[in-house]
Amino acid sequence: MKKDKKSIRHSVLNRRKNLSEEVYHSLSEKVCHHLQDRFLTGYKRVMGFVPVNNEVYITPLLYHILETGVLILPKVVNQNIKPVKVDDLDCLAAGYKGIPEPADSEPASDIDIILVPGIAFVKSGRRIGYGGGFYDRFFAETKSVLVAPAFSFQIIKQIYADSFDIPVDFIVTEREIIRCNDFNKGENNG
Repeated sequence: MKKDKKSIRHSVLNRRKNLSEEVYHSLSEKVCHHLQDRFLTGYKRVMGFVPVNNEVYITPLLYHILETGVLILPKVVNQNIKPVKVDDLDCLAAGYKGIPEPADSEPASDIDIILVPGIAFVKSGRRIGYGGGFYDRFFAETKSVLVAPAFSFQIIKQIYADSFDIPVDFIVTEREIIRCNDFNKGENNG
């Protein structure tokens, strides 16, 4: 029987919430190492996200991107994501649902790679986010490489995908880098 998105969200969010601080940072460091080695050396214009709710702690990578390229962060405007160039992570302000986002709103374009937050994923790249559809609407307008940092327990067997769901290209965990196209058979689930 298929689990609905709400119960999957609840289960995975509880598991993330219950990680000890030591395990959380250790797993996050391994994910970041894979991201930096595989994805951040060849791309200069990177859109990231500020981790909340025990998402993979990618903040050190955000600082690295600031030093070596162009960092772009999402800003929610009228229920849509607008990519904004960031020059200083200390200048973020509470935005949609209190998530830190750029205070300025100068749009950015030509994004090479987007680091994608999510709650659960299947190996074909389908994801469950927080339910607003913001990222799916944004992905429909971009040709950027989509890479999801995640903990291995966030990879699940099956997700029912809606017609508007857009899969990521790669999922990077502490254990592996998953090339989602290798698993994507055009099916509605993983």
